[in-house]
Amino acid sequence: NAAAAPASQGDLCFRTVESWLLWHLSGARRHCSDMSNASRTLLMDLEQRQWVPAFCDHIGLPTSALPDLVPCRGDFGAIASDCPFAGVPICALLGDQQAATLGQLCLEPGEAKCTYGTGAFLVINTGTEIKRSDAGLLSTLGWTDDQGIPTYCLEGSLFNAGTVVQWLRDGLEIIPTADEVNRLALSVENAAGVMLVPAFTGWGTPHWDPQARGLLIGLTRDSRRGHIARAALEGIALSVAGLVRLAEDAIGHGLGELAVDGGAAASDPLLQAQADSTGLRVRRPSQLESTARGVALLAGLQCDVVPDLQVLLPQRQQNTQLFRPRLDPDQRQTWLRRWDDAVSRSLHWHE
Repeated sequence: NAAAAPASQGDLCFRTVESWLLWHLSGARRHCSDMSNASRTLLMDLEQRQWVPAFCDHIGLPTSALPDLVPCRGDFGAIASDCPFAGVPICALLGDQQAATLGQLCLEPGEAKCTYGTGAFLVINTGTEIKRSDAGLLSTLGWTDDQGIPTYCLEGSLFNAGTVVQWLRDGLEIIPTADEVNRLALSVENAAGVMLVPAFTGWGTPHWDPQARGLLIGLTRDSRRGHIARAALEGIALSVAGLVRLAEDAIGHGLGELAVDGGAAASDPLLQAQADSTGLRVRRPSQLESTARGVALLAGLQCDVVPDLQVLLPQRQQNTQLFRPRLDPDQRQTWLRRWDDAVSRSLHWHE
């Protein structure tokens, strides 16, 4: 109701977060949204890269409120005089997961990264083709060049990753600090049949079930804190492995390698479980903050500070650590079948 009056007078602005930031940084001179962020509103046609008035009408949003659509790199003005870094040009706007994908230099179709933060987000570059998934993966615009020519992606989203370790620390109180989970997980040879399904706030991809709940299953009287810690890290990895299977089905071939970043990617046992559960090489860079790097690279291209992203590709093999799968295919399939069974028990729990 509060928005109805300004909307009727053409005085309402609808913004994504980067649009709001740009408005304030530019001194209220630019009301625009880049296509990567705009694609996540479900109001933009991915193929035409234009707002769809019918979608806006459906939710009662006047098209006059929408920001102008712009490429992800370009001349977006300069930081206003009353802000820190006044006069610095604004040259790039980019969504967070898309930026992390670019920061990991996943430049070719089929290259993928996973970011482990509060949640976990798998993004696969699909090039100039929009890949559609019938299994719950999201089609999205990754980034554009300065002419607006797009690179598309598929994304799978999980609500809980780093929150699992936080729960071990703050909820169960079996570790004093988040870093301690690695030592505890490595104190046992394996999880001894214990599985932790991290659906604390429901399931994202592929179930999209807000009524799902977390599950700790397979306990015996011999189960120890170490088994639970190991099951927690494996639960994150197995959740991502499910996304990888869906992505490989959608693009029609295996991924081969998975680049990783985010705070939880510092965990060796997590990444070894990721390699074991997917059968992929898992590549961890020395710098785990890929989101900021990605948008910085895009701005650098616009300002001619970065000549071409292709020349940076050798960096992917420098100061990186590879985790290779240790399980044979039969062991992996048995593990994944047990995991699918555990996940199925967590669904629709809170109805």
